[in-house]
Amino acid sequence: MSFRGAFKGLRNNREAFKNRVLQESKNNTSQLVDIEDLRKRADVLYGDAPLPMNAVSNLDLSRLVALEQNHALSKKVVGKEDVNVSAMIQHLGNSDWIRQGMKYLGHTDDDCPFCQQKLPHEFEKSLEDYFDETFEADTRALSMFRDTYNDLADTLLAQAQTVLTTNCSHLDKDKLDLELQALNAIILVNRQRIDHKVASPSTEVTLEGLTEISLKISELIEAANLKVSEHNRLISGFSVEQNKLTDAVWRYLIDVELKDTLADYTKDIDRIGKAIDGITASMDRATVDISTADAEIAKIENSLTSVRLTVVAINKILKDFGFRSFSLDPACADNSYRLIRSDGTDAKATLSEGEKTFVTFLYFYHLLWGSISTSGISTDRIVVIDDPVSSLDSDVLFIVSSLIKKLFHEVRQKGNNLKQIFVLTHNVHFHKEITFNPQRTGDASIKDETFWIVRKPDHFSKIEGFESNPIKTSYQLLWAELTKKPLPTLTIQNTMRRILENYFKILGNIDAYHHRQVRRAGKGSMPIIN
Repeated sequence: MSFRGAFKGLRNNREAFKNRVLQESKNNTSQLVDIEDLRKRADVLYGDAPLPMNAVSNLDLSRLVALEQNHALSKKVVGKEDVNVSAMIQHLGNSDWIRQGMKYLGHTDDDCPFCQQKLPHEFEKSLEDYFDETFEADTRALSMFRDTYNDLADTLLAQAQTVLTTNCSHLDKDKLDLELQALNAIILVNRQRIDHKVASPSTEVTLEGLTEISLKISELIEAANLKVSEHNRLISGFSVEQNKLTDAVWRYLIDVELKDTLADYTKDIDRIGKAIDGITASMDRATVDISTADAEIAKIENSLTSVRLTVVAINKILKDFGFRSFSLDPACADNSYRLIRSDGTDAKATLSEGEKTFVTFLYFYHLLWGSISTSGISTDRIVVIDDPVSSLDSDVLFIVSSLIKKLFHEVRQKGNNLKQIFVLTHNVHFHKEITFNPQRTGDASIKDETFWIVRKPDHFSKIEGFESNPIKTSYQLLWAELTKKPLPTLTIQNTMRRILENYFKILGNIDAYHHRQVRRAGKGSMPIIN
């Protein structure tokens, strides 16, 4: 149990433990140490490790200290000297008093707000000239200085409270609290002096200095951060020693406890590896032989007639789609083939109409890439497929649909002999199958396809074009069921019921059940839908 820390995350995972053993056996370069020495180190290093500590944020008072020397504090802000009232104001030194009294002139009807005597002519204009634009600019500068000082002071005091509440055992918070109280008191005094300067711009003020307090606060924080750094350095060393011990434990485990086991494992791996290499070499040779044989078979088949190639291709399609009803046998004379069942019997006499249609389509499908004569193999083609799914079941319909969609893909490729395809059908299911395309947006046509409906209104045919797929709803599929020949007598009643339900309930939003009324005549009754 002393070495539990060396196997952390591996004790309940056999596969992970095995992988770690193999990894350590290859990469571990630690020196082999006695087991008792390992136990002594484990008792110390695999205990609870101390957590690292965060450094204390410093308080930067430099910007606030710099404001103490602002020249606006020592500048006497007075009015213009060449105004007739300036001599008296400057002699009495009552510029601030006069400026404060000017706000009452507008309420005294040209009387002095102090002695209630009539003011001299243009006296108010003389005062306005005295307190000119320069005076106003200086007073605005003082107001801006006050706002700047207050903002910096508020931010600094908030940061100071954050530092004071920091969870750091190495910070002398009692001494720091005293310094912060002194800082708060000096800032309060300086705020008052700045307010006085703004109210009386002609006075000179001096702010209390913060340099000494800034140095003391920095010393307290730096002393705490030195101890935090030392603490974190020791923790880092603790982790390094833990890792060294873990490597030493694994070295002992590999070289002593698992020495014989690893030796047996290495022998087995070598033996199995040689066997695998031999089997792989045999498989590679067999693969080469198979490839050579396939090439020879292909060469021989290429020398045969086109019927042979077509038969092979058709049988491949039947096999790929899992069709087992019949296949084609080329083992006939005169460049022909025959249809056989899965047991090898001749299928000619037992083919259904659907199977005949299907095999005819398959032969036509492969003829699109070839020709009856060698001279027509490379000619361009326009393909017309007219209702190829008559009498076909759903599985064969799917195969035919898939092959036709493959033709669509071939036509879209450049350099192909197939230039255009026309597909005509009465089968709505088949139409839905071949028109499905994941790139289509809704029922809209893709740029290289069109939709048409052929109608016979009289003794002629009429072709009607559509911008999108005209077959859209399952309601139309139900009507298509009633057009089949012969009619599906077993399901026709159910199909009609579903058509009525679609028409009244889905399309007309009418609940036929709640609108049903019964009219009685004599002893009988007849339900009538209104």
